[in-house]
Amino acid sequence: MKKGYIVALLLVSAAIAVIVSTLGKSSTYVTFDGAEKLSIQGDDDEVHIIGSLVKNPDGSIKDFNYNAIENPNLCTFYLEDDSARIEKVELMQSPPIDFEKSEKVVVIGSFEDKSFVAKSVLLKCPSKYENKEIK
Repeated sequence: MKKGYIVALLLVSAAIAVIVSTLGKSSTYVTFDGAEKLSIQGDDDEVHIIGSLVKNPDGSIKDFNYNAIENPNLCTFYLEDDSARIEKVELMQSPPIDFEKSEKVVVIGSFEDKSFVAKSVLLKCPSKYENKEIK
């Protein structure tokens, strides 16, 4: 067998191994109900939950708690998912910049002891390019 065929075969097998390993670790988008069902079944995989921050009438985040002096790696807030279920989220890091301005939030984590613990968060910030009529 030629060396070129052997190298090509090794590259193809390495590519297949990478694809299979990434598929096994991929996370899914669910609601709080779906995440809770997965945790009850013993599935500890991380999930993505899309939702909106629950806000007070003045626009501040409801029951937002972050104290950088006491625990800089804990931030708590309430999130409403797409099915209108509201849950308290414990984010295990400091809140991202412009957290309170975000339209949608994606929390990545799992239910632990009947509360949602997020390892990370992704923000969808309001667009500076809004559709406005030009007069």
